[in-house]
Amino acid sequence: MSLKGKKILVLADNYFEESELIYSVYRLREEEAEVVVASPAKGPLTGKNHMHPFPVDESVDNINSESFDGVVIPGGFAPDLLRRSKRVLDLVREFNEQKKPIAAVCHGGWVLISAGIVNGRKATS
Repeated sequence: MSLKGKKILVLADNYFEESELIYSVYRLREEEAEVVVASPAKGPLTGKNHMHPFPVDESVDNINSESFDGVVIPGGFAPDLLRRSKRVLDLVREFNEQKKPIAAVCHGGWVLISAGIVNGRKATS
């Protein structure tokens, strides 16, 4: 499956798991997807192992789910911060309602649970 022409949102925050964010972003770009990294945090992010800086393209406040074909939520400690953001939870619910792909890596599933979209479903992350 080609991702050329697809636009993918990656939700991230400080204390992300470096390998889960970096590999997701670069693999999607290798497959020619347009990737936008968005965060509720201001400025570049710091990984859980102190990798810094990782650039953020946009604030989650400026993101419209209609503009994207799917969303990826990497793990680490970042999902614990992401799930405290009303806008992040609203975005995840919107992707779910629009039946767009939602990928949660490792602890990224916390965001899906907090968004209330996992009840009654089988999931892996």
